[in-house]
Amino acid sequence: MIPYFPQPVWRVGPFEMHAFGAAVALALLCGYGLVLRRARRYGIDPTHAGTYFVVILLAGLALGWIVGRGSNSISGTGFAAGGGAALVVCAWVRRSWNLLDLIGGAVPLMNVFARIGCFLAHDHIGRPTASWLGVRFPHGTRFDLGLLYALSAAGVALVVEWISRRRDTGSGVTFGVMVALMAITRLIVLRFGDTISLTDEVFAGLMFVGGCQIVVSRWMATTKP
Repeated sequence: MIPYFPQPVWRVGPFEMHAFGAAVALALLCGYGLVLRRARRYGIDPTHAGTYFVVILLAGLALGWIVGRGSNSISGTGFAAGGGAALVVCAWVRRSWNLLDLIGGAVPLMNVFARIGCFLAHDHIGRPTASWLGVRFPHGTRFDLGLLYALSAAGVALVVEWISRRRDTGSGVTFGVMVALMAITRLIVLRFGDTISLTDEVFAGLMFVGGCQIVVSRWMATTKP
């Protein structure tokens, strides 16, 4: 079992940085750098790619804050919905499936770092367990959903990276695979929580169906004689 530890906090003069904030900042920097580095592979100017990334990020943060303001936090579902909608709009304006693949390919790795921040902050505590993945909290051993999300996101990142490097993969397939896998892993991890949000489950279910439809349609479009 994993020993419990309070969230690390670093203080420099009057300023302080919590581990969660540092992990989220690292996730955003990693995603931004990854998008810029891979942009030309997808035939997109790095400057334009960086602009799209920032617009999508701001849209996600805005809706995430609106949805989560009741709990004084940013809703993960709201962030995904806002950022996803902005990404689809940007791709539609540009008429480019490659933009979806570019941004979508960076999402799982970003999620790894962000969810490590959730784990360090212990802000998604799950149900009691005797598993070796449980955290020995002061009130008893429980799953830490932040850790489970981070581990599942790492697996998704590996699969998405492998798909993106295949020469026979058509445009849009990488994005569809990412959406479907992120959705199904979220549905799985939600089962380890104390309570299950119907909104989260419905949204993840719709994401999974949508991702599968994109994969099938884009794969068929690529292999059509």
